[in-house]
Amino acid sequence: MNFATYADTMARNDPEGLAMSDHTREVTFAELAGEVNAVANALEDLGVEAGDRVALYLPNSVGFVTAYLGAMKRGAVPFPINMRFQGEEVRYVLEDAEAVAVVTHGQFEEMIAGLDVPSLEHLIVADGDAGHSYRELVGAAETTYDAYPRKEDELAELMYTSGTTGRPKGVKHTHRNLQANARGLVEAMGWSNDTVSLTVCPLFHVSGLNVTTTPLLTVGAENHFLPQWDPETALETMAARGVTYAFFIPTMVIDLLKHGTEGHDLSALETVGVGGSPMPRERIETVESEFGVTLLEGYGMTETTPLAAINRPDQDVRKAGSIGPPAHEVVDVRIEDPETGA
Repeated sequence: MNFATYADTMARNDPEGLAMSDHTREVTFAELAGEVNAVANALEDLGVEAGDRVALYLPNSVGFVTAYLGAMKRGAVPFPINMRFQGEEVRYVLEDAEAVAVVTHGQFEEMIAGLDVPSLEHLIVADGDAGHSYRELVGAAETTYDAYPRKEDELAELMYTSGTTGRPKGVKHTHRNLQANARGLVEAMGWSNDTVSLTVCPLFHVSGLNVTTTPLLTVGAENHFLPQWDPETALETMAARGVTYAFFIPTMVIDLLKHGTEGHDLSALETVGVGGSPMPRERIETVESEFGVTLLEGYGMTETTPLAAINRPDQDVRKAGSIGPPAHEVVDVRIEDPETGA
């Protein structure tokens, strides 16, 4: 199973349904699948082989998703690079992953073109002058493509994480990992094709990519991307799009509280997910009252794709400050004394 084929499934099930948007465009599921296929064809035409590593140095956008799924559909392994990385940091990740191609935006082309990475063969640039033009490649490519067959335990994506020590390390996620993570989140949160999500956490991180984007694709939900955090823009988008679910880190939630919601209709918003660090307990009740939502904390890490534990909207007992019960769809959890092993 190739996880990228969910784009095809949703294009068949709901071709005219709105799939996602960013600040420049929106696409239906049929349009999404067509562009994903065009990317896969373009990569194959360039000589990108199954198993090759394709880097994404892009902000949150529809183009990020089409490049990500297109590389995966080709049988290649997409991996995002932290957009806070510059110069040597980017070069290290590209070299460590043995990237053969990079997809980026014109404002970053000069920096990436100047890096010495022996494996790198192709620079694909949106709205730039260097390398291959993303628009020209995709515009000239066929919009049908048979997904390269992948076994469930074959590599689907690499996610680089620094952890607490040393240089970034590539964490390997298989197609089965993505499927299990998506199933766990969909079942826990009760998501469906009626769900409308805001994704403002970065897609180069599991919070933006695998907490919302890949799971939501599997049920045909709407997903709206913001390229950077701004509380007013977030409120405007949630109101205009009728967002029902949003995932934030605690500092974003506190920013929203300080900013205030006056003048913004958030009546569609049902649930706010919070992760990345603990939410101050004294703020949880305030958030739920101010926004009229259920605030759900959870726990995960890059190594678990990231779902590991989560509070659910329908659980009988919810303790403020708790990360919730283990996500049994994805992980087994054991509490152990590090000194005794008991």
